[in-house]
Amino acid sequence: MADMTFFDGFSFTWASEGPVAKLSQEAYKVGWNFVGNTPPAVEQFNAVHSMDGQRQRWLFGQIKAVTDQAGLPLSAAATDTLWLSIKQKLDLKQDGLGFTPVQQGGGAGQGGNKVHIGWSGGSLTAQVDANSLGSFVFAGRQITAGAGLTGGGTLDGDRVISMGTPSTISSSSSNAAGGASHTHELSATGVNAGAYGTKSQIPRVTFDSKGRATSAGTEKVSVADVQDVLPVGNGGTGGTNGPEARANLGMAAMLRLAAASLQENGYARLQTDDGQQQLILQWGRYIPSSGMNEGPGPTVAFPTPFPNACFSVVCMERIGSANAGIDAFVQLLGVPSASQFQTYIQKPGDASANWSGMFWLAIGN
Repeated sequence: MADMTFFDGFSFTWASEGPVAKLSQEAYKVGWNFVGNTPPAVEQFNAVHSMDGQRQRWLFGQIKAVTDQAGLPLSAAATDTLWLSIKQKLDLKQDGLGFTPVQQGGGAGQGGNKVHIGWSGGSLTAQVDANSLGSFVFAGRQITAGAGLTGGGTLDGDRVISMGTPSTISSSSSNAAGGASHTHELSATGVNAGAYGTKSQIPRVTFDSKGRATSAGTEKVSVADVQDVLPVGNGGTGGTNGPEARANLGMAAMLRLAAASLQENGYARLQTDDGQQQLILQWGRYIPSSGMNEGPGPTVAFPTPFPNACFSVVCMERIGSANAGIDAFVQLLGVPSASQFQTYIQKPGDASANWSGMFWLAIGN
């Protein structure tokens, strides 16, 4: 009887030529417990080992098929024969491709999107999922500086495109670029070429926010238009207002009409242009409805009260018609106040003569 070798157990199973009991799944799951305290029968013992042998034989068949395909013999001492067989098959598959595959994705910050690279007939293009990214540009691509520019070169390094130094712009410049320089044409502003201004008119020019002249003309200058101070030595007054000008020229303050009520009983207020002094003239008439007898005459209120005082009142009597027999006159009674004056009627001749009224003029401030 021959001895068992290492690989003999893979070519047949335990009890392949002996009695083997049939075990249910339930018995196999609980182990020897299914026989209780009774020792297992030979058939039952063989059934357990036969099932293990069948699984080992199946697994060995899978391994041997791989190593046989690779042409590598199995031995009890070699533990890497299966790995070498698989590696050989993988290496042969790589050789069969004719190229080295590149891993897609998996790098830092990279997603798992599908990347397509292919030839479009004119260039190498790329696409990620359904999004076309266009053509690749390679280091040999030449960048050429255009007219008026400098720099350029291939893409195998950093390149700078610079604008050339522009030419000086003049009225005859045009929009052009050539060599390493360029120039621009000045756009029309609507101003006609020519000289502006005469002895009696000055130029008037309008500019936009960019400092370009948009209109030009001439305009006559009047004294009212002159805003700046013209020194006395240059024929001016050296002042910015009337009082300052007169002071510079050694002239006294000037009275001007500040307010007035031009009626039968009215007034006129004259004020110096520096506003420091004023003179008020008031006038009026008093005509009674019938002649007045000798004695207290009318009290006359000024059309507007004097702010400070009344300096003087002058009265002139009137008669309705020429009559040498009427000899009556009016006198001021007391001193006029700032708001009124009182009168007294005298008839030195015929005391029965009627007084017919008066005109008066008052001065104050």
